Amino acid sequence: MPAQLYPDEERRAANRFSMENVQGTSNKTSNDDHGGNGKNGKKKSRVKYIVIACILLLIALFVFILAMWAKSGTEEDPYDDVKDVYSASRFFCRLKYPNKWEIVPGENGFYIDSETGLFLKAYPYDEEAVVYESEAGSQNPASATPEPIKIPIEGVLFSAYYKEIDGFEWPESTAETAVTPAPYDLDEAGGKAKEMIEGMGAKDLTSPEKFAGKHCTFLRYKYVKEDGTKGEMFVCSRAMAYYIFTYEATEEQFNAYETPMLSMVNNIELSVFKY
Repeated sequence: MPAQLYPDEERRAANRFSMENVQGTSNKTSNDDHGGNGKNGKKKSRVKYIVIACILLLIALFVFILAMWAKSGTEEDPYDDVKDVYSASRFFCRLKYPNKWEIVPGENGFYIDSETGLFLKAYPYDEEAVVYESEAGSQNPASATPEPIKIPIEGVLFSAYYKEIDGFEWPESTAETAVTPAPYDLDEAGGKAKEMIEGMGAKDLTSPEKFAGKHCTFLRYKYVKEDGTKGEMFVCSRAMAYYIFTYEATEEQFNAYETPMLSMVNNIELSVFKY
């Protein structure tokens, strides 16, 4: 038989039961809150790490793009090592040439040899072999007006030829209609240049390849001569003429000066008018 409780004891028991229920509910709610906060904290941490990783990735990408841009801006074209310019105005072209190369045009800018069309020669020179000659003719660097004489490096020569088109007629233009004639056929110019260079002792010419310069497109041939000289020929054309540029060197010197020579060809520029 259960013990009988007095009214005061019943009230105290009821109060204890009520307080225990409230405390249990409070503890449960607190535990649930702590669990929820833990989950939310982990979510926030993951989001933070992802954002930081994305920012670092964007920074790395920006630095990479900037480095590539700077490299492309400073990287030198292997066929662009030219320092000086010679304007062959009588032959409507300009030639840029490398440091330690000398340009030799014809007298007063005319042909060196009008029969072949040769109008310019160029050669590398040895800086240590330069001598000085005064106006009086003495080889003395201490002279009042010393003139440098640049001694060519033997066995290396670049030559330029200008060949007028037979039968070319200047087109008639009016203020209303400006006529621009088409350039002379490059393959035909190449064929004529091949005949000329073979007449000068070249043999075993290769089939022509296209060489795209900055301003002109050339046909490029390679050849040899009886004495072992190696050569390359470049041909380009305009409406009234075509040009032949040759590079010849001994087998020992050929490779050493081929890149500077290609820099010259790469930068050859014909005058602005279209004839």
